[in-house]
Amino acid sequence: MAFLHESVLPLTLPAPGDLDRIGVVAAQVRTPALIYDLDLLSAQVARLRSDTVAIAHVQLCFAVKANRNPDVLRHLAALGLGADVASPAELAAALAAGMFPIMATAPAWQGADLANLATAGVTPDCDNVSQVERWGAETLLPRQIGLRLRTALAPHTDPTRRPTSRFGVSLDAPELWEAIERYGLAISQLHVHTDVWADDAAIERLLDDLTVALQRLPDIERINLGGGMASLEATPARARQVWLQVAEAVRDWQVWRQRPLEIVLEPGLGIAGMAGYLVAAVVATEDEPDGTRLATLDASGWTLFPWVRPQPVLQIPIGTGASRPHDLAGNTCNEGDLLAHQVPLAPVQVGDRVVFAGAGAYVSSMYRAAHGMPVPGEWILQGEQWRQSPSGI
Repeated sequence: MAFLHESVLPLTLPAPGDLDRIGVVAAQVRTPALIYDLDLLSAQVARLRSDTVAIAHVQLCFAVKANRNPDVLRHLAALGLGADVASPAELAAALAAGMFPIMATAPAWQGADLANLATAGVTPDCDNVSQVERWGAETLLPRQIGLRLRTALAPHTDPTRRPTSRFGVSLDAPELWEAIERYGLAISQLHVHTDVWADDAAIERLLDDLTVALQRLPDIERINLGGGMASLEATPARARQVWLQVAEAVRDWQVWRQRPLEIVLEPGLGIAGMAGYLVAAVVATEDEPDGTRLATLDASGWTLFPWVRPQPVLQIPIGTGASRPHDLAGNTCNEGDLLAHQVPLAPVQVGDRVVFAGAGAYVSSMYRAAHGMPVPGEWILQGEQWRQSPSGI
């Protein structure tokens, strides 16, 4: 599965039995369509819970920005997952699905947004000092807040990219403590989000930084370790090693603090990515001099795949003839609108369908409109039963 971001890697390709089930639905739904397999979603949740079982008091909170489909969210709520939200729309979706607890952090929460969080019983993890000031100035809001801490980013060569995240606050900022004292606020939870889960030394530094933060803030009840862990979970043995490292740090924190500490993880792509499929129909084909077959589909990579690039895994009907490279192009006027580039397939024909795996996260939720094209329909598959679902777009 080839993703646009190098830090996001495949978890696993669908098993033949799963593809058989998907194929039955994909052959009948109106295209373009997104299909969410709730059985696969449950399996991914179970896998992550198994990997993190050594961490005491751990809570999974699904990153709603990955997928807002109401049936997906209700299923995750039934499995005991809470939610992480970063917008009013995501908060409304999480509440409607019955997800609990709800974590919230975003750089641009405004006054009304913060009041709505408080009404819903959600303690925000303030992303900047302005939010702390805004919350504190509203005297009717609770005095407890959370903080998102600024973290270092993985080493990179992009000259336009910052060495540290643009999100979060520094505990060394005097204006932070001035605001906390001025408004009589108490910090009850911390939130970090990092892209360094593949680096042992960086993980150790992150845990050391959290140790220092806990020493400065003895009343912390919860630490949210954020998401961005799909690349880690792509290698199960490595993931278990890292979670054991985290579990050891948590045990140490709880021993010297002599009180429990809840740990929150925010999976998104890691549990939902491979539980979703895009089905698109071929509307035009032509053969190019270099042997590539150019096929235009009735869906767009530009509108649906800004963050991830799902992989074609199934042709309907099953193709015949020798495999050859295909460029699968989208239906917009964007020259770069490709759903897949140079993928080996049996020659596709007009009317055929192509099924892409890995469309369960950051696809429908990242949809961007072009030409007034209709959005893909969304469908739920559970066991052998399938039904149309309200759109999460």
